[in-house]
Amino acid sequence: MITKKITESQTMRTALVFCEIAVKRGFLTQEQLDEALVAQHSFIAISSEKPLKRIGDILFEKGWMTVEQIYNMQSEVFNQLS
Repeated sequence: MITKKITESQTMRTALVFCEIAVKRGFLTQEQLDEALVAQHSFIAISSEKPLKRIGDILFEKGWMTVEQIYNMQSEVFNQLS
């Protein structure tokens, strides 16, 4: 149970850093991010399954980020958190 909480905490931290960098790099606006987070929250509210929809998936589906941008962002987040 403790391991699960640590993993969830790490996942949330990674997502937060991803979002901060994406806005800072100009890949999306704060308003777009806010809308994506609302969509993610709505998905969480109606879904009891794991894994939850990742923010990068939502941003791609809405056409706000490309797969390449998301991949590059994931690499940058990994390097920043390492």
